[in-house]
Amino acid sequence: MTGPSGGAEIRRGGAPGEMNCVGAWTLRGIASLEARLEALSWPAERALSIDCSAISAMDTSGAWLLHRTLRTLERRDQHVELHGLRAEFDALLKLIASRVPGHRPRRHPHPVR
Repeated sequence: MTGPSGGAEIRRGGAPGEMNCVGAWTLRGIASLEARLEALSWPAERALSIDCSAISAMDTSGAWLLHRTLRTLERRDQHVELHGLRAEFDALLKLIASRVPGHRPRRHPHPVR
């Protein structure tokens, strides 16, 4: 299921500390997704699991927003693991991370299925 405009969404999963990303993380809906991410009440758990298996499309704007979200959570001392991210989206996310000044690429599990 996608967000209200048929675009991207992130929502709480069924377990504590679990979040689910769904829909097309692309430029078309990035502004509304960014606003929803900023207003989101994130779980308080130190360890977060983000399921990305329902992301149907991702471009550089979506990868940048996901990367920025991960960095924000890490600055809050939360450990984030991504799961289910498609190989091509993972490559895009790594490309974005490699271009951010002063950012050391981190290792987090990205099972490719």
